[in-house]
Amino acid sequence: MLLKAALLTGNQALDAWQRWKLMVDIDRLDQGSHRLLPKLYHNLKAELPGDPLMGRLKGVYRQTWYKNQLLFHHTATVLHSLHQASIETITLKGAALVVVNYQDEGLRHMDDFDVLVRPEQALIAMQVLKDSGWQSDYQSPDALLTYEHAAEFRDSAKRKIDLHWRAIWEGRRSISEDDFWEAAVKIKVAGVETLALYPSDQLLHVCVHGANWNVVPPLRWVADAMTIIQSSSPVDWGRLVEQAEKRELTLLMHETLAYLQGLLGAPVPSVVLQSLRATPFSYREKLFFQTRTSSHIALRRLPVLWHWYESFRLASTDDSTTRRLVHLLKYFQSLWHLEHFWQVPLHIAYKGARALVHIPYWYVRNKLVRRRPAFPHN
Repeated sequence: MLLKAALLTGNQALDAWQRWKLMVDIDRLDQGSHRLLPKLYHNLKAELPGDPLMGRLKGVYRQTWYKNQLLFHHTATVLHSLHQASIETITLKGAALVVVNYQDEGLRHMDDFDVLVRPEQALIAMQVLKDSGWQSDYQSPDALLTYEHAAEFRDSAKRKIDLHWRAIWEGRRSISEDDFWEAAVKIKVAGVETLALYPSDQLLHVCVHGANWNVVPPLRWVADAMTIIQSSSPVDWGRLVEQAEKRELTLLMHETLAYLQGLLGAPVPSVVLQSLRATPFSYREKLFFQTRTSSHIALRRLPVLWHWYESFRLASTDDSTTRRLVHLLKYFQSLWHLEHFWQVPLHIAYKGARALVHIPYWYVRNKLVRRRPAFPHN
C-alpha cells in the first residue's frame, strides 16, 4: 500500500494512502518504509493539503533534502580529489538517481555515497581517499580487490563512501564491465563533473542490488526502478535484455520487472518479459537467485563460495597457485578482521561447520531451487 501511495496517481494513490494509514503506526515505522516518506509526501502533497500527516511527511522530506545537500558537498570534494589524480569515476546508486532521475535532493534517502572506479585504478583511489582523511574498517582494503566489488571508507565525522571497482557483485564474475564505462553519461554532482550509468544499465543495477534480502527491507529499489522507467531518458530494453543474458541475471530481471508491472503497472514491454522468460536458466542461476533473496544466512553463503572460487580461478595467471592461495588467506584475514594470519584456517573451519549444520535442514524443507514468487521477500 505504501508503494502504491508513493508511486501511483489519482484515486489509486489516495485509496492506497487511506488503507496504509489504517495498517501502520507511523511512530513505529520500519526503516525501509521510512525511507519512502519523502516520495510519499511529494506524490500526495497537492492531493491532501489538509491531511494532518502531511506536515510530518514534509518534515521528513526537508530533513532528507538537508542531509543530502551536506553529503553532496562532501562528495564533490572526494570526486575532485580523485579527478585530480586522473581517476575516472561513475557515481552509483542514490546520488546518480537523485541527479538524473529524481531531480530533487529531498526525494531519495541516502546513507552514503557510492563511486565506481576502473579496477586498475582502485589501489590509487584507495590511497587518494586515505590521503584525504578517509579510513577503511579493513586492515588491508587492497586485499579485497580480487574477491570483492567494493570497500567502505569513513571520515572523522563518520560519513561513509563505498569505493567500487565493480558495479555488480552478482552474475558471471568473468564478464568485463567496460561496456558500462563506454555507455556512461555525463552528470554533475554539486558542480563536479562525473559519470552515471546508462539508463538501461542503471535499471539493471537497481534491480540486481534491490532484489537481495536485507535486514532493512529494500523497498526503495521499487521507487528507484519506477523512477528510471518513467524518466525522460528512455530505457534501451534490448540492451537491458542483452546485459542480463550475458551476466546470467535473466531470472532476476524477469522477476523484478514482472513484479513492477504486476504491482504498479510499470510500462515494461511484454516482449521484454517474454525474452527474459524464454532464456534458459542454468541450475546455478536459479539456485543463486533463490539464496540471495532468502533470509537463510547459511544458505546465502553458497553464492559467496562460488564467487570466491571464480575469483580465485580468474586471478592473475602470472601468480602461482601457492601465491594466489596466500593472497586468498590474506583476503580472509582482512575481511574477518583477524589479528593473526594463523587464525584464518580456524575461522574457515568454524564457519564451514556452522553452514553444514544449517544447509541440509533447509534442503529437506524446501527441496532446493523450488520456484516461488520472488517478491515481496521481506
